[in-house]
Amino acid sequence: MIRCEDCGGSLAPRQHVAADFLIGGHAETDADALITFDQAFYGSYFPSIPVCP
Repeated sequence: MIRCEDCGGSLAPRQHVAADFLIGGHAETDADALITFDQAFYGSYFPSIPVCP
């Protein structure tokens, strides 16, 4: 188990990294915005597209 150095909470590894980047890349090239539950991930890796919760 991996622990957060700041808060001590457990961190779960991302399991769908390739799919997340395919979705983000597709949204970046073909969409006006992206609707997702993971705003932090997509907002940090795809800053040029608006990310909506």
